[in-house]
Amino acid sequence: MEFNRSIKTHFELIENTKIVSEGHFLDDYHDIKCKLVFSLPCLEIIEAQVETGELPSEICKTPINKIFELKGLKVERGFRQKVRTIIGGKQGCIHFVDLIYEMAQGIVALLRKAQMTADGKEMKYFPSETFYGECIGLGNE
Repeated sequence: MEFNRSIKTHFELIENTKIVSEGHFLDDYHDIKCKLVFSLPCLEIIEAQVETGELPSEICKTPINKIFELKGLKVERGFRQKVRTIIGGKQGCIHFVDLIYEMAQGIVALLRKAQMTADGKEMKYFPSETFYGECIGLGNE
């Protein structure tokens, strides 16, 4: 017996004013595609869309439909907990929470690749505090 699960993400910096983050959570039970648009420099969610294919049951649409409540959230300390409060917990979906978190976390990697800070300044050294001590590789730069 086999079980497959994947999370794919894609990020695009648009005119140094916003970041489009697209994610796809796919496994044998779920097919969830999400698009979030974050404004720069504050990394605030200004647009949120979701599209679903396969879901385990009809009740799974309840947390998915709460995506619009993410608008206004900023990627900062406590972001994951705020997402869990809105679309996680007993009445939520941990898979959707994981997808949203991956979509936000990738923004940091995109900014690092562009060698710029969220406010558009050139960045020579990536600030390791961005991951708040969660990455051994970045903590040793």
